[in-house]
Amino acid sequence: MHAMYLHVTVTGVDAKIAHMEMFDMFGRSVSVETHVRASLPSPALTVNTSDIPSGLYVLHVTLTDGTVQNVKVVKK
Repeated sequence: MHAMYLHVTVTGVDAKIAHMEMFDMFGRSVSVETHVRASLPSPALTVNTSDIPSGLYVLHVTLTDGTVQNVKVVKK
């Protein structure tokens, strides 16, 4: 099985990613690599999603300026 990665980049603002969490469609937090927290804040992150089953998810991204973005993610 090949590793699968999700690349997240913040553009157009001076803020960086302060916190990121992924949820399934039932609102349950889905585990992503724990070392992501160690590399924050950052303008870009790469997250290994190999252990996450196929499906629809919501990525909750909080920036250092307090802005919150929710992004739908489909893993095939």
